[in-house]
Amino acid sequence: MKKFHYVAEINLPSRSAYPLHVLKMCDTFSGLKYKVTLIIFNKKNNLNFKTIKRKYNLKNNFKIKYLYNSKKKYNFFDRCKLASYSVKEIDKNSIIISRSIITSLYLSYNKIENILEMHHVPQKITRFLFWIRNFIIQKKYLKFILIHKNLIKKLSLHNERKIVLDDAVDINDFKNVNEKIKFQCVYTGSLLKGKGVEIIEKLAEKNPKINFNIYGDKNELKSWNNELLLKKNIFFKSYADYFQIPKILKKHKILLMPYQEKVYGLGTNLELSKFMSPMKMFDYLAAGRIILASKLNIYSHILKNNYNAILVDPNNINLWNNKLRSILKNSIQFNNLKKNSIITASKNTWLIRSSKIIKFNKY
Repeated sequence: MKKFHYVAEINLPSRSAYPLHVLKMCDTFSGLKYKVTLIIFNKKNNLNFKTIKRKYNLKNNFKIKYLYNSKKKYNFFDRCKLASYSVKEIDKNSIIISRSIITSLYLSYNKIENILEMHHVPQKITRFLFWIRNFIIQKKYLKFILIHKNLIKKLSLHNERKIVLDDAVDINDFKNVNEKIKFQCVYTGSLLKGKGVEIIEKLAEKNPKINFNIYGDKNELKSWNNELLLKKNIFFKSYADYFQIPKILKKHKILLMPYQEKVYGLGTNLELSKFMSPMKMFDYLAAGRIILASKLNIYSHILKNNYNAILVDPNNINLWNNKLRSILKNSIQFNNLKKNSIITASKNTWLIRSSKIIKFNKY
């Protein structure tokens, strides 16, 4: 049986999109009849694979190996240990994908071919190590998957073997969910600055009779000084496991994606707006509902105004308000958007993404 190894600097369970991406990739390769092994920092002791499959809507089985027995705040030396551990565990004849720069460089240094998937610019020490790779590693041992084409220039990868692949969705997660619309507006995802809750707050003030449901990690509300909690028509539903997302989205008429021009991740000053391909965007598309989103160049190749979404200037709150009211007043006129969103999602599945990686790995 063909083998597939994936190395990721994650803990399980987790509430971020990073582990979901990794697990969906492993799940898809397992479905393609690969013997899959995922190598990570830590898995909670009482978290069995059956629970993982349910939480993340996985269809297939694979192995998970982990370095540590307890969760902690990992540092540079822990990442080096993960790299050393991975080299010992990996079959060099398998397809190897890493989301760990240090692991990927160490594999390459040991003449083990692998693919490094990058979703943002490396920081601190890893940025230096990434720069000196040209002097210590032969190019034939390292390929790149980039989440967005903007990373090519930013990382100076013009002459490297690379492929640009957006995030994706399992369309089957949504096909078999038959939920009727019960609510008006919903937002799912991060509550960090720049992800769009700022717009929702203003829309709630202008529309006191419209309810806004928000699903996310309430711990991230600390940066807002509790001001959002005072809005009577904003309802925080807390974090939802991924298997619940299809039902949640389909219960709502409007799916909000109000990204700002600057979007920050969990890392220190980790600004993502020039490189992101939101997994949430593909979930929204697969749900077949009306998407009201910020008009940003970063995903303009996926979201098309008046085709599969309504796109609005992220800084124009009056236009956001007008579009929102227009949709709620006569949503039937936007039925074509729902159909086209599903068509778009069907062209951006994990299966299609994985098939492109298999082809890319062969040359």
